[in-house]
Amino acid sequence: MAINIKKKLPRVLQVPFWQDFSDVISTELTNVKTYLADLKAQTFDLGALKAAGDNSQFIEICKMLGFTPDTSLDQTSEYLYQETGVVTDRVKYKTTYLGYNIIFDESGRKGQTFLWYWNGYRLVRAYSGSNFTAIVAQDYSLPFEFVAEQNYASFLFATMYLDQTTPSVTLDNPVPWFLDQATFKVSTKHIGCEYFIDQVILNPLDSNNPYLMTKEYLSYLLNGMLYNRGITDVPHVGCQLSLMCDNTGYFDNAFTAGNTYSLPDLQMKCSILPANFDYVNNIAVLAYMKIGTGTQGLKNKAGSGTYPTDLQIPVYKLSFEQDSTAINSSWILAYGDFFGNKVNLETIGTGDGTTTSFSYSMLHTPILPGSIVITYINATVAYTVTDVDKDGTLSGSNAVGTINYNTGAITLTTQRDVQIIQESMAVTTTTTLSHTMARNPIVPYTYTLFYVIGGVQYIVLDNGDGTIGNGTGSDGITGPGAGSKGTINYSTGLVQVNFSGVGTDAGQPIDASYEYTSTTAPDNTKVITLQYQTLNPLKYTEVGLFDVTDNLVAYATFPPVELGTIEQYVSIQWLVYNGAFPGV
Repeated sequence: MAINIKKKLPRVLQVPFWQDFSDVISTELTNVKTYLADLKAQTFDLGALKAAGDNSQFIEICKMLGFTPDTSLDQTSEYLYQETGVVTDRVKYKTTYLGYNIIFDESGRKGQTFLWYWNGYRLVRAYSGSNFTAIVAQDYSLPFEFVAEQNYASFLFATMYLDQTTPSVTLDNPVPWFLDQATFKVSTKHIGCEYFIDQVILNPLDSNNPYLMTKEYLSYLLNGMLYNRGITDVPHVGCQLSLMCDNTGYFDNAFTAGNTYSLPDLQMKCSILPANFDYVNNIAVLAYMKIGTGTQGLKNKAGSGTYPTDLQIPVYKLSFEQDSTAINSSWILAYGDFFGNKVNLETIGTGDGTTTSFSYSMLHTPILPGSIVITYINATVAYTVTDVDKDGTLSGSNAVGTINYNTGAITLTTQRDVQIIQESMAVTTTTTLSHTMARNPIVPYTYTLFYVIGGVQYIVLDNGDGTIGNGTGSDGITGPGAGSKGTINYSTGLVQVNFSGVGTDAGQPIDASYEYTSTTAPDNTKVITLQYQTLNPLKYTEVGLFDVTDNLVAYATFPPVELGTIEQYVSIQWLVYNGAFPGV
């Protein structure tokens, strides 16, 4: 029914002007009423939209409320129907802990939200002390979930005094304490959201092959975090993978003979290597983890299988730092957070003390510009080469090279021309100069000699053929080379010049600038290491735990964990039981 406000006009206003004005207003109000009726009938009847398969309308409804659904996980009407149904809850609980819980609920995966802590030099996760208690009652056939400390306070102590005893912060502590030192873990605005990996995913983008994590799930989590976070919060998106085994050396010890996995729900095999594992001492000697993209077998209770000595395809080495290991009477814990698509276990070559030119093709392409770090050793000194300009050139203090970001082809030459801006040879009057430059070999055409004769400043260049000067005498040089030129030995750096007349002016310096070739051939048997980040999401399928003597202590293999970007991470938790798991 059309709206007509003209009939509401009082008698005194029933004149043509106000009647026309009322007609215009009535028309506009009728249009608004019709629009709202259509919107209510067509847009907010979610069931009808689902039946019609009108996905674009679902997305528009969410956008009206400030949320854009992430369709990387699912593009069906059923999925968008669910996303639209909870968008009001997302708005209601925005920036709260409950808002983050909605993300996990809608993804159909378990997870947790927590604050990262600052321990004085890096961000760390703080594990709840309940984990060691919880694992005692754990069903060892199921994945274990490590719970982060649920502490959302912004400070640790309301007041701290230098002479207090709890916590001890006296200046003469056995462990030194400084006024500018963060002795205690301090909560931050860095928020972590991570999935618990507790099931296998059949990846429709990879022929429905089993995965433990895909980049689409992590993209969905990040999108939800970016919507829910406060303006000052820094999001960290990842997943948690727990690796559990006992000290028998068999991956199937907790199960009946013939079982093919340590954790059936994850299709994972995990075992220690008995020859290298010592429960009492390992906590002191555990040094690092490696993560890779291969897969190898392990021994079962029936005695078949072999133990590996390294990862099949190692990609990244993650060293343990402070707070990365723990122990009680029954369990060893070792953990680390691996951020995606980093590579640091490739080598360009091995030095022999003389070779200065190397080439190599990187395994994981394309390469992220600006991420390359090459390190080599010469005379026990470490030299670094990077692509800091992100333009395909490699440069360092004593090396140059090139990188093709698409193909991964690298060329490296551990020598380069270095400029000496000024080297003083004499500050006296002289008719004969004989001086060996501090650096050599000298690059031809780069040597410039500066001197003063009769109050006149002369600047003379080398000719690229071992001579200095123009040969006419107008530059004050008369020899000792042929044609009234000075001489330069590029290899040894020896410069010889005869000056005309009484020679150079007293008290005026004789200086030179030049370039020399600096050569730092990598030492014999020393490897040239390479670090970089790939733009191609890697699929990680194996992890190894190593001690300080590079022995593989424990090994696990599992379906792929895929990290989409270098900001996404997988937190790897090793749990080794001091004894044999009871049969299940």
